[in-house]
Amino acid sequence: MPRDALFNAVYNNWHSWGLIVKDAKGKMMVTKEVPENGENDPEKIFKLLNDNVDCQRILHLRFATKGAVNEQNAQPFQVYNSSKRQVWFMHNGTLGSFGPAYSANPPPDQVSDSFDYAEKQLSKALLHWTGENGKADYTDEAFYETVIKHSWTQQSKGILISNDLQDIFWGPTGGWQVFKQEGDDLPEILVSNDDYFKSVTRGPESDRRKKKLEEQRTASGQSEIPFANRQHGGTGGIIDKATFLRSTLAKDPKVIQLLTTIWNDINLYEFKDAADFGHVTTEEWAAYVEKEEPACIALLLEIMATHMYDARAEIMKLENDLVRKHAKIGELMEARRDKAA
Repeated sequence: MPRDALFNAVYNNWHSWGLIVKDAKGKMMVTKEVPENGENDPEKIFKLLNDNVDCQRILHLRFATKGAVNEQNAQPFQVYNSSKRQVWFMHNGTLGSFGPAYSANPPPDQVSDSFDYAEKQLSKALLHWTGENGKADYTDEAFYETVIKHSWTQQSKGILISNDLQDIFWGPTGGWQVFKQEGDDLPEILVSNDDYFKSVTRGPESDRRKKKLEEQRTASGQSEIPFANRQHGGTGGIIDKATFLRSTLAKDPKVIQLLTTIWNDINLYEFKDAADFGHVTTEEWAAYVEKEEPACIALLLEIMATHMYDARAEIMKLENDLVRKHAKIGELMEARRDKAA
């Protein structure tokens, strides 16, 4: 994997990491780590990947959204283990019917939705499932239809890996992506998303870079220019916000995709992240979207950021309502399954 892309991904997802290395005979080495200093080490991960370049490698980088930052919640999770077959599970997304409700400060032993799903759903199902390939045959088509489909959320992406079965990927159409960085001769790799490869947008490393930039500005005597006095994108003068918003959206459909990427990169449910998001400068947005016509899109993102910061309370209310609805749906479905049984 390209060094710069990997380092950016590690910095953006810094809470824990896990790596499966599988050789041609199916023998697997699993490494998981929750760093004591609170930050994943990109050099260590990069070296492990390159030291095992002749094997299959599956890497998970965690940014904690539900559940505590601890070894228990670090992925992958082993969901089946016998003398002949070992099965591991990795997940990206949110499974609303599993795990706790979102909390900015979870208890130190609180499980994540991914761990909860692995324990309550996958482990129990695989223990009792037999297909053409024997016990815990997750490649059986009926396994997905019977066990997975009813509890899998639309935007979640998952993978099952074993020593002797084909890997299985779950997710929405187009959810898994092929990644290859322009200008290098490295092979293509499969990723659950490529949102975190271009730049560092959150986490301790992002904070350090922001602090350094601020120190450089202070040392050089630069100060932030108020929005009303800025000149933007070759417009020749001050422009009306609403007019800019309408005209930009009409001319450049890439804006919608970029906004989705930004939304995924920043945890708006954390007050600090929301506050940082609301005060990003035009120059910082331009650096973030340097390949996406920055003068135009950067200003739009800055305008949107201000409104999103003001709407934080409403966003959290909607999130909590959705979590409660998912939990209720899960209870109803469980009751139906019990009744059918």
